[in-house]
Amino acid sequence: MQEIRKYHKQSENKVLILGIVIGIFALIICGLGIWLVYLNSQGKTSFNIIGQKFESDNMGISSIFIGAVVLIYTISKIFKSLQKSSDNYSSNIGKLFENRSNNHDNIPE
Repeated sequence: MQEIRKYHKQSENKVLILGIVIGIFALIICGLGIWLVYLNSQGKTSFNIIGQKFESDNMGISSIFIGAVVLIYTISKIFKSLQKSSDNYSSNIGKLFENRSNNHDNIPE
């Protein structure tokens, strides 16, 4: 049981660390976008990202949009990954207890 717990904890930690790194990167992109808006940077931009079409005349607004999309997408994937890990952990613990109870019933007295 300790091995199962250790494995799931390690995999959850890796997902969280990766999510934090990508989240910080997305926040930096948003921060740079705010700075570009402050500088009043102009430039026609048009792009599709993860099914979302976006057009703007300001590079800062585009940067904020890209950072927000990356941040929201990352958070969504982290939650899905943690949910899947939790379901797998519950399933493994359930199987472990089921095996222990089945083995206990077959022991002759």
